Amino acid sequence: MKLTAAAARRFLVARHALPRSLPSVLAAFERIGCVQVDPLAVTGMRNHDLVLAARVAGYRPSALDALLYGKKRKLIEVYNKSLCIVPIDTLPYYRADWERVMGAFGDTFLAAAKKHGPRILRRLDREGPLPSRELARGGERVVAGWGAASEARHALYVLFRTGRIGTVRREGNVRVYDRMERLVPKQEPVSREASLRHRVLNRFRAMGLLGLSGTPEVYAATAPARERARIVRELVEEGTLVEVSIPGSSPRFMLASEQHFLGATVERDRAAMLAPLDPLIWDRRFTRELFGLDYKWQVYTPKHKRIGGYYDLPLLVGDRLVGLIEPRYANGQLEIVRIDATLSRADRRAVDDAIRAFGASIAQ
Repeated sequence: MKLTAAAARRFLVARHALPRSLPSVLAAFERIGCVQVDPLAVTGMRNHDLVLAARVAGYRPSALDALLYGKKRKLIEVYNKSLCIVPIDTLPYYRADWERVMGAFGDTFLAAAKKHGPRILRRLDREGPLPSRELARGGERVVAGWGAASEARHALYVLFRTGRIGTVRREGNVRVYDRMERLVPKQEPVSREASLRHRVLNRFRAMGLLGLSGTPEVYAATAPARERARIVRELVEEGTLVEVSIPGSSPRFMLASEQHFLGATVERDRAAMLAPLDPLIWDRRFTRELFGLDYKWQVYTPKHKRIGGYYDLPLLVGDRLVGLIEPRYANGQLEIVRIDATLSRADRRAVDDAIRAFGASIAQ
């Protein structure tokens, strides 16, 4: 299938339900499959809230938390591309990975898990759910993974990453853990092949258009490149994926079931602020090729090296990424620090409406 760049942009905006075109949080997960977690709430909402606020009409963060941490859980936190929220009924695909990943940890992680893991599990059995700050105490400070931490914290990561424990809730930015079997009924894992296919297909479901190469982290925790290529080829042969050619870009693929979005109209007078880790822009190179926006999230960039704002968000108007906006929420007030975009009068009205919708979501 051949698409012009303009048709590809319209398709992506429509299939991502932008802006605010879905009725519920669960509808958003049915559409994109997973949402990446980041707890920073500089804008008044966390990254995962921002993803949903751009897609769900009248979004409230409490609606997500009820589905994620409530008595009748429909969603759960697992490692996918990174730490992500996924529908709980997809958990068997991740259980298969829990068995595999144990052998992928380095010696430091394995030693920490062996030394402190049994103690952490005994505490949970005895005391019930506990915050990470309680469980992560113990042992020497060692360097592994993201950096230096106590051996007990490394053990906690191993236990979570292998499905022994899960997130019961969050207290601010602190995760509260319990035994996974107390959170989710026991499920049999699927085969390794089924798990790999799900993980690869998950990336296409999240992004809408994806090639076999791109920003490396897009395919993190799926399969080696050769195996991914085989899986994609099989998905095309069976009619699940369709190959798409777009001028100026390498071959990409889309879900065959989403071809009806190709004829969708885009409301050019509506706008949305996108999360830094929004799946529409996971592949930064493709974002630059298709939308002309060279976006870099600079929250972890030292101030003296930063170009632009600390927490800039891409600004979507119609099917265009017109620039960046920097919202800041503090002391109960939403402030727009700056807008780095050239806006027409109609664009400005659309952006003002998006800002009002954003503020209303924070206030609920």
